[in-house]
Amino acid sequence: MSLILNNFRTRIIKGFRSQIMPISIPSELIGSIPRPENLLQATISYESDLISRGVLHEIQLKAIEATLRELEDITHSEILTDGEQTKPSFLTYPIYELIYEYYRFDNDCFKITFSDGHVRALPRLIKGPFRYATYAYKYLNVAKHFTKKPVKQAVITASALSMVYSPTLSDNTIENYPREQFLRDLCNECEKDIRLCLGKSYCIWRHPLNQMGF
Repeated sequence: MSLILNNFRTRIIKGFRSQIMPISIPSELIGSIPRPENLLQATISYESDLISRGVLHEIQLKAIEATLRELEDITHSEILTDGEQTKPSFLTYPIYELIYEYYRFDNDCFKITFSDGHVRALPRLIKGPFRYATYAYKYLNVAKHFTKKPVKQAVITASALSMVYSPTLSDNTIENYPREQFLRDLCNECEKDIRLCLGKSYCIWRHPLNQMGF
């Protein structure tokens, strides 16, 4: 009797398995992805004056194209991202080109400690006015050259960048540039960053505490 029941169960299981269809779960990348080794080496070489800006740019374009192609062909993502392959920093990309003129790294800088223990220090603003040198739509425009699918782009929030006006300063002010004016300038620049992306892209909302995606 037990042999008959076992055979019956086996036939049922085999029949059930034969009817199972592959399940595709749409996936979508959130945030950055590791950069390829050749891009990392090229960045180091460029910063050491071993290669030109043009050579680095070509390697960056190939990394963006590869990222988009793999997301589209392998994960079948409907909405793509460049994985922040070329941003100097997800946090300071708008002000990176101004760091040596308007900012300083010292003990008064605001520090962020991540869950894995590593620490990032924000540069400290030393004079006004606060402004962006680079807007996120620049990265979006480049990525959209390599795909016809919607592309999203992360922008940094005002709350994260507000810490460049160091809260640890003894009098909490920068000469001739009060914090209230800084916050107005910061919000205006953040709004501009968002609007420029919205003018170029299908809008996707993401909020990993310090970024918004478009």
